[in-house]
Amino acid sequence: MDNIIIVIKSSQLCCLIVFLQLFFLSKSQYGGIGCDKNPLFIFGDSTISRGHDGKVTSFRADYAPYGITRGNLNVSRFTNGYTFRDYLVEAMDLNKTGVLGDFDIARVFPGGGYNFAFGSAGILPQTGKAYGTTFGLDQQIIMFRDALKDCYLNTPQNISEEIVHCLMKATFVIAVGTNDYIESTVRPHLYNIHPNSTCDFAYALIQLLRKHLEDLYTWGARKFLLFQIGPLDKYPVHSVMNSTADEIIQQITTFNTELQSMADELSDDLPDSFFYIVKTYLIINELIESNNEMPDKNNDTDPCCEVKNGTLLCAPNGQFCEDTTTYLFWDALHLTEPAHSYLAKRYCDEKSVCSSSPIAFSYARAHSRPRPTYLAHCLILLLTLLYFPPRL
Repeated sequence: MDNIIIVIKSSQLCCLIVFLQLFFLSKSQYGGIGCDKNPLFIFGDSTISRGHDGKVTSFRADYAPYGITRGNLNVSRFTNGYTFRDYLVEAMDLNKTGVLGDFDIARVFPGGGYNFAFGSAGILPQTGKAYGTTFGLDQQIIMFRDALKDCYLNTPQNISEEIVHCLMKATFVIAVGTNDYIESTVRPHLYNIHPNSTCDFAYALIQLLRKHLEDLYTWGARKFLLFQIGPLDKYPVHSVMNSTADEIIQQITTFNTELQSMADELSDDLPDSFFYIVKTYLIINELIESNNEMPDKNNDTDPCCEVKNGTLLCAPNGQFCEDTTTYLFWDALHLTEPAHSYLAKRYCDEKSVCSSSPIAFSYARAHSRPRPTYLAHCLILLLTLLYFPPRL
């Protein structure tokens, strides 16, 4: 091969240069922000938060025994180990750094996604304030918008095509509302609408949630994964809620019904949007009523860990059950890792949203501005050389 001499005339060299330029242009399409897979943006409360939200709130899980099963308190959760989002990330084969860790947002956003969820957050801005500084759903979305503007200096009107491509591939996970119901019964003076006015309170929450989802849609979100509120009447937290079990059931049922209706309406109103519902209420009730998926479970009423007086959380360095597979609840509000595992499995077995090949990706490709592909470049150059051969 070393003896082979390739002579390229000047006109052929120009064609080769153009070809190489087009080749590398086509290969770098959307490559600047690493959007090969489906990014995951997470909003909401302690159900899916990182568990270590700094020192600004007392509602944290950055101490033992949280995360004890995984043996790494730096990636703790509001449970003994993994939560639903950890299993979702694994199912979607995503890079865990952005979605699960604590890091420089500009380094991976938006190609790798980001977790904006905050432990004590709610739909209403006043929810969680009793624990100190909190970032409700409204603040989390502002952080998302600011990250887009800070990293890429864009607005919804002139946001670059590659960012649009990433956001259309992304899944936006929202798990919020539980804290609104708990705190509105414990601290009703903080809320303008009394929770016992079941329909009014649910409608107020849903209307505000809808506004936030429409805001995310404006900024490029297309695929949404929304969580129902679980059966709080059967959670240990029920003991501190100033409502009867029947009242809680009515409140949560109304919210979950309105959540589904809102998702159906938004699917019709927002072109090319997808809304999926994690039926938390149904799935957790299944776990309570049956031991088929958690065969070792023998306690579905008490928390596994020793709960600190006056809180819903584990006492720092407090005692906890030896076998978490026997308990459904980790503390007064959160599930154990085995319960989270079943919740994720139960959902992912039925929904393509857990795939690393998202539904929205076909739309993103179909609605991107047409660009020549690598094969098209080859064909164009070949035809050019055939019909307009270089002069010797």
